[in-house]
Amino acid sequence: MGILETADVDSMMVALSGTKAIIFDVRNYPRGTGQLICSYLYDKPTDYAWVTRPNLDYPGTYQWARFRNGFRPADNKSRKRYHYKGKTILLLNESTQSHAEWTSMALQATPGSVTIGSQTSGADGNASKLYLTGNYFTYLTGLGIFYPDGKQTQRTGIRVDIEVKPTIKGIRDGKDEVLEKALEIARQ
Repeated sequence: MGILETADVDSMMVALSGTKAIIFDVRNYPRGTGQLICSYLYDKPTDYAWVTRPNLDYPGTYQWARFRNGFRPADNKSRKRYHYKGKTILLLNESTQSHAEWTSMALQATPGSVTIGSQTSGADGNASKLYLTGNYFTYLTGLGIFYPDGKQTQRTGIRVDIEVKPTIKGIRDGKDEVLEKALEIARQ
């Protein structure tokens, strides 16, 4: 996901259309391809996140906003899309942070998806730059990110279905144990 460009999503999904499973490695920082990929994975508009954001009409209060991937195959007349029916498998770890966590939430909303790996950083949400006096600045987020069932993701990370962590032996042997587990599930 860290090297996939939006211009390559359509050809990738067409090439993978007949496969039993697609493994999305989100142990990196995606390049804004999640929504386009989900247009192949969802068969109907699907809620994948709820967000609390500041209510600018009433400072100090927040309001809920629903995030739904409503981009279905039939919505885009310029491309003929299909609905991918194979398994969707995600690989996550501590390098999955911010936009990668947001992308993971969208991919997890596909029916029957399986998430493998370990706890993500729990750092999703927008980052706004705040300028301070003396030529200093910092970043902050004003959003709260939640699954549609109300469970938070900030500070807790993205849900993992099957926990797999690299072992010292696996690293020494040059194995990717998280990927090996995903391949095992893809073959089932």
